[in-house]
Amino acid sequence: MEIREVQSAEARARLSDLLDGTRHYGHHVKIVRYGKPTAVLVPPAWYASATEPAGPLALGRRIEELADALSQADAAGLNADGLTELAQAVSGAEAALGALAEKLTRMTRKRR
Repeated sequence: MEIREVQSAEARARLSDLLDGTRHYGHHVKIVRYGKPTAVLVPPAWYASATEPAGPLALGRRIEELADALSQADAAGLNADGLTELAQAVSGAEAALGALAEKLTRMTRKRR
């Protein structure tokens, strides 16, 4: 993903175009003022996924995804050992994702 960098004066003059590019084409735009990042324009879907709380709804969706993956593995003929290895790998990845989500949540709260 490429992040375009624009000076604040240019952003002010071209705000409508920048918003259209973000919404319709998925552009990410970093607005810089006096050489320092001031704001970032991101697509609404990206923002929604980045700020979604890691609460019960997100965990429920993750459980559904895991159940689907296990069903597909079973349909593909993986035996019990293969499923155990898959479950262990998923568990490790899920723990890492949980830790990352907690860190991002703390960082977001500090910025507010």
